[in-house]
Amino acid sequence: MRSMPRPIADRYALGFILLVSVVVTWPVTIGGRAMLPTGMYLRMQPWRAHASEFPEFKGPNNPLLDPVQQHYPWRVFASQAVRSGQVPLWNPQMLCGTPFLGNGQSAVFYPETWLHYFMDPLHALGWATTLFLFIAGSLMYLFLRTIGIHPIAGTIGAVTFMLNGFFVGWLCFPTMRSVMAWLPLMLLGVERYARSGRGAWLLLVALGCGLQFLAGHLHVSMYLLLVFGAYALARMLMMSSRGASRATVLRGLALTAGAVLLGTVVAAVQLAPVLEMTQQSSRSGGGSYEHLMSHSLAPPQALLGLMPDIYGNPVDQNHWGADLNTWWRRQYRAYSETSFYMGLGPLILALSGLFLRRRRQSWFWLGIAAFGLMLAFGTSANRLLYWLAPGYSQLPGIGRAVVMTNLAVAVLAALGVDSFVRRLVVPARTTFVITRVCVILLLIGLTGGMTVWVFTGQLESAGLSLGGYTLLQTGRFALILIASAGVILWAALSGRRHAWVLLIAIIAIDLGIFMQKFTPEGPIEYLDIRPAILSQMDTDAGNARVCSIGPDFLNRMSPNTGMLLSLEEIQGSDSLVWGRYQQLLTAISSERFGMTQVDPAFTALDWMNVRYLLTPLDIEQDGWRRIATYETNLYLNENALPRAFMADAVEVHGSVPGLLRAAASAEASPRTLHLLRTDGGGLPDQPAPGEVSVTEYGINRIVVGGEMPADGVLFVSTANYPGWRAYVDGAQAPIVTANYAFQAVHLDRPAREVVLTFLPPSFQVGAFCTLLALALLAGLTVLTAGGRKRRE
Repeated sequence: MRSMPRPIADRYALGFILLVSVVVTWPVTIGGRAMLPTGMYLRMQPWRAHASEFPEFKGPNNPLLDPVQQHYPWRVFASQAVRSGQVPLWNPQMLCGTPFLGNGQSAVFYPETWLHYFMDPLHALGWATTLFLFIAGSLMYLFLRTIGIHPIAGTIGAVTFMLNGFFVGWLCFPTMRSVMAWLPLMLLGVERYARSGRGAWLLLVALGCGLQFLAGHLHVSMYLLLVFGAYALARMLMMSSRGASRATVLRGLALTAGAVLLGTVVAAVQLAPVLEMTQQSSRSGGGSYEHLMSHSLAPPQALLGLMPDIYGNPVDQNHWGADLNTWWRRQYRAYSETSFYMGLGPLILALSGLFLRRRRQSWFWLGIAAFGLMLAFGTSANRLLYWLAPGYSQLPGIGRAVVMTNLAVAVLAALGVDSFVRRLVVPARTTFVITRVCVILLLIGLTGGMTVWVFTGQLESAGLSLGGYTLLQTGRFALILIASAGVILWAALSGRRHAWVLLIAIIAIDLGIFMQKFTPEGPIEYLDIRPAILSQMDTDAGNARVCSIGPDFLNRMSPNTGMLLSLEEIQGSDSLVWGRYQQLLTAISSERFGMTQVDPAFTALDWMNVRYLLTPLDIEQDGWRRIATYETNLYLNENALPRAFMADAVEVHGSVPGLLRAAASAEASPRTLHLLRTDGGGLPDQPAPGEVSVTEYGINRIVVGGEMPADGVLFVSTANYPGWRAYVDGAQAPIVTANYAFQAVHLDRPAREVVLTFLPPSFQVGAFCTLLALALLAGLTVLTAGGRKRRE
């Protein structure tokens, strides 16, 4: 097959990758839709009552919860903060205040997030997805070209990687899917260094490492670093086998480690607050090895690599695959957690290439693919990481290790195509191997599909019509497999370019349809609703908080969604929650209304400044009065205290459990503060009275003014996470932890104003390190560029 000049071929390939990125995401960019299952809001309070205004609405097009209650509200909050000229270190709108940078997934400094600062966040979600796909595909293509892969093979590998099942399953979760996109850049850097010996190429390693940490998901970062570390080590050892001296190999390893360290420091502005929060969070103790294993994939879910919807799909409202985890004594795993389809064409190419032409790259990536599956399916391979990898016990979602397998299959598929395109294999053997690989895959798929079909017959009595659906998925599998096999044989034996182009199209269509089916394209107008119930609520800064309860997790105002209405909640949904606050929230919760949730019977809600309760339930509780029944019931807490007040009494406790019981007691006096003996020494039992009000309640700053006498104790209903500082009339004063997790300031002299600011040392140190690392990275880039020009 005649080859076109490399620059032209590369331009065509990158253009095709861009085209695929644009085509599969056009509905959420120029198509007027949102990269968000907006229909989920019409299942939640208070938007739920407006569902009838949209006759076309039959239900969410994909019931993904975290994107609507975490990622989108966080992007909106970050964009509002940055546009107002502030770095959002603190989020006052959830959990009575919580570190925003510290949750990691806020990804404030990640370039993709910057789109939300210049565009409407709802539209930015779609464009950010397009950008992500192009970055992932183009970087993979450039890496494959660097290791000598033919442009056609590189295009197949790139498309397989950018549309792999892990990315598709987590496409609405920006942090989860963004991290691995930067691994090809790091691999490219170390490969270029190994081939040229020029340390300047390792600056790409530092850049990629920094960006993947800023993307905001340490769990996926751990898998990325595992793969990169293994590749870098293998590549340096390969240099040694080809005659490089031990000193050269050690120098390469040292420079590579230095590049990773530099990249880590580049991301310190985000990493330092996250690591601090990790130590302070409810996950800090980690989990047992058995708990970790309970989050692995069930053995039958291996079939999803061939037929992604053989156990149903949430879009089709028939997903029953999560039941497999229960039957195999595993934790519940949503569809996203089990998604790792990589296309049948790439799988045929990867397996055939392994049998036809064995080379070191192939063996390496086969090992990565196997190791990823071993981790994901809960083998003892996890034990090594559990004992050796810091923080591994705090990351139970081990099924996500399939991302390593998806990556490896993309590279193996490219290696297989490269052998065919370059005519490096014997035609007769090619036919033999490809035919048998396809027959074996066909037998496995048909056997598995028919077994599932027989089994689903038992579920028909439960009202699920799965028989025909299962046969449809099995038939789809057989059709795509046979079509892919036929085109692969034709292309491999004839060597014609248009045959390979057809194969690329089949792979792109196969993976693209899989992606578009699962990826929600929600109507934007669902979020144009302005609930009437807001008119009944006085929620000025520092005035009132809200909470919501319901009969189930959807029929209420889901945690964090109040942020979209500028409401401040005591609840919240986050992967990292400050441990002390979580313990208090658990202590004031009950199952009185059908599931574990905050109970309005606890007087803690009074001093937590909860003035309003949104619920579809009828509540009969002293002190709570229903004041509206618009979209939902709105109750007013007649005993709610202001955001800041002067305490009437102080009680000191000798133990942490005793302090928690007292602070959460349903009979506790709301104006009595409870402190630990080590924190409350020197505070008066009967503080001097006074009158105060919150004059400013911002993102990183709180101002309380009024008449505050000497020996008074000011209580501020905001979580006292490390990093807060108090200034009484300009002079710094200590903050005492009161009521287990909140702020109190003892006034040793009369005062008129108390200012509290959040500026944690972790952010200050991290920002300094990041600026230093960026300066070093820029300096090294300039120096190496200058040196290259002088040599030329």
